[in-house]
Amino acid sequence: SLGWFRLDAKTPHRKLRPHVGYCVMNTPISRRIFLASGIAASIPGSQLRSLIASERDVVRSQSQSLVTSLSDYLLGQQSPDGGWKSQTYALLKSGQALTPFVLSILQDCDSSFAESVAVARARSWMINQMRNGVLGVADSDVLEYPVFASAFALRCFEAMADNDAAVDSLRRFLIREQFTESRGFSKSDLAYGGWGFGGTQPPGQTGHMDLSHTRWALAAIRATDDRSSYDDQASTTPNPELDQIYSNA
Repeated sequence: SLGWFRLDAKTPHRKLRPHVGYCVMNTPISRRIFLASGIAASIPGSQLRSLIASERDVVRSQSQSLVTSLSDYLLGQQSPDGGWKSQTYALLKSGQALTPFVLSILQDCDSSFAESVAVARARSWMINQMRNGVLGVADSDVLEYPVFASAFALRCFEAMADNDAAVDSLRRFLIREQFTESRGFSKSDLAYGGWGFGGTQPPGQTGHMDLSHTRWALAAIRATDDRSSYDDQASTTPNPELDQIYSNA
């Protein structure tokens, strides 16, 4: 079990006392860390380095094994048509939001995954689900988090080859969705610079302001900053409009 200690300069002999607080360096330490530090101090440097290296190898091996196991599980959940669909939540059953999210995670775990059959199936599925260059709006009556779905789809397509049209359309959609003057917001509005779930709203109305969606939209736009087709400038040329997007957010 973890306990907390602090070194109190006012205590005689600087005695260690159990306490929910901080040590003199203002750093919380646990009993396990404190005891391990004492043991480590008694081990010669070369032996200690060897032990640490060995422990790192074990942790790395265990982590990779876990990543492989989880990746295999996710791959096993892919639908025959190429999507990933919720078996629990009605709003996520179409797969428009889950598919790019799961695919993005798998791509981050293993770069070689980009050439797999599963990616090719997911790519085709997402393209078929896009409407007017946007993912998450296949059913006009029930939107499935268009900003979230399009942000992750943008990241997925950016990691693949020959997807320029999809990347550009998704990127333009995300930029249009930011709550700025073009959407009827002023800098005095609390929602200014952020993103919501997506969808048509009257000018100045957010529908729903969401910090998570703001984060993912901004990350996706930033990940594709070198897209010269967006502003017809070389990737090394400063882009004041994109700088303003980041500043607003």
